[in-house]
Amino acid sequence: MQLNALATLRYFHILITTNNQERVQCKFILLDKVAHLGSVGDQVTVKSGFARNFLIPQGKAVMATAANIAHFEARRAELEAKAAAALATAQERAAKLQH
Repeated sequence: MQLNALATLRYFHILITTNNQERVQCKFILLDKVAHLGSVGDQVTVKSGFARNFLIPQGKAVMATAANIAHFEARRAELEAKAAAALATAQERAAKLQH
């Protein structure tokens, strides 16, 4: 019984090791500032899992396809104004807390 469990553990370790080596990285355009990654409009390369689980569901990035790049350039001013407004609101709250 223990031998089968050990063989199973070795099998899963091999699967995990091979999957870690085959991680796919993709290019994305950031729609919002992301800590330790970039700001609005930056084209970044991230692992597919990070994009799939964090960036895309929260609306912080889109894939950097030709159509998305053209669409982003058209909306760039709007997105930068939105980011500036969020920053100003945060700074006002911080000023209220300090006083």
